[in-house]
Amino acid sequence: MITLIRRSFNFNPTTIARIACSRNTHSHKLSAIPPGYEPYGVAGEFDRMNGQLYYRQADGRYGWLATEKHTNMNGIIHGGFLMLLADDFLGHEVMRQCKHTKVVTVNLDVKFLAAARVGDWLEGVVDIPKMTRSFAFPRGTIFRHGGDPVLMASGVWKI
Repeated sequence: MITLIRRSFNFNPTTIARIACSRNTHSHKLSAIPPGYEPYGVAGEFDRMNGQLYYRQADGRYGWLATEKHTNMNGIIHGGFLMLLADDFLGHEVMRQCKHTKVVTVNLDVKFLAAARVGDWLEGVVDIPKMTRSFAFPRGTIFRHGGDPVLMASGVWKI
């Protein structure tokens, strides 16, 4: 698994071990949306319940602010919600790049690297190394603003 991560995301094994074993509870909490981010369209009630997505055109980053309603019983952002966020970021980037308004997740693979906490501004960076007429194969990383990666994801989307 480490070899796959290293090849796909250019992390070396020492970095992966440091992130995975980190007990650092420092969090980059923000009181405002970072400069350059604009609200990204919300399609339906499900999306509205989860919180506003943001996008920064200058560097192609997605953003989202973690709130209390997204926590698990341990007081950190629920892993299932982080998976939903990865699905949103990757899916929106597929739609943006292929200029389709509807795409469907076929497969999503997620690797958790660190915890996210209430007040964390989470940023998603997505690239799509391969796209065919029918499928896209995005991969991305969600980071704490100015901090370590929280999650890495890759998947397959039907265009």
